[in-house]
Amino acid sequence: MGNPKNLCKPGKKAEDIRPTIIPSGILVNPLKLRDVRNLLQKHYGDSWKNLAHLRYFHAVLNHLDEDELRLLEEMGVEENDTVEDLCEVQEEGENLRI
Repeated sequence: MGNPKNLCKPGKKAEDIRPTIIPSGILVNPLKLRDVRNLLQKHYGDSWKNLAHLRYFHAVLNHLDEDELRLLEEMGVEENDTVEDLCEVQEEGENLRI
C-alpha cells in the first residue's frame, strides 16, 4: 500500500493507449421530444420554461422545436395529434396476459 503500481499489461506503457473518441449526444425521435414538451406543459403549465430545475429540458427542447415541427410535418403528423391517434387499435383476445 502506498507503492506506485503499473496498471498496464506487462510490456505496455500508458503512452500506448489510444482511446477511441465517442461522439457526445444522441439523436432523439422528435415525437418523443414533443411528448416530453407536452408532459412538461401539462404538469408544470406554460411557465415550466422559467423553472430552474427544468433548464435542461428548456435547452434541449428550445433549439429542436423548429426541426421537430418540420419533421412531424414531413411525416404527416399534426402538432396536436395524440399518441392514441398514431396507434392502431388492437382487439382484446382471450389469451391476453399482463
